[in-house]
Amino acid sequence: ALIVADEPTTALDVTTQCKILGRLLEAPAHPYTRMLLACHPDRAVELAGIPGTVPPATAQPSGCRFHPRCPVSQPDCSTSVPVPQGAGRIVACPYHARELALA
Repeated sequence: ALIVADEPTTALDVTTQCKILGRLLEAPAHPYTRMLLACHPDRAVELAGIPGTVPPATAQPSGCRFHPRCPVSQPDCSTSVPVPQGAGRIVACPYHARELALA
């Protein structure tokens, strides 16, 4: 089964929406989220692109679904699904801090 949530905060009150989106947009923790925001002309200092192509929904890659296009991907990313981790802010990427160190 597949659920597509194109507006995941719609059912929330506006105060909760603001908190969630503010936390996500002001300090994105996942490397792929940071890459997506770097592609947005209003948010990027220098407009970036994301290499590769988005896989079809019916043919997701093994392991972490973002590994083929992720700047911090490691060999184990292609074989194991990342476990959500963290306190307060949960990130499903064991290498999310690595990209910040490389920047």
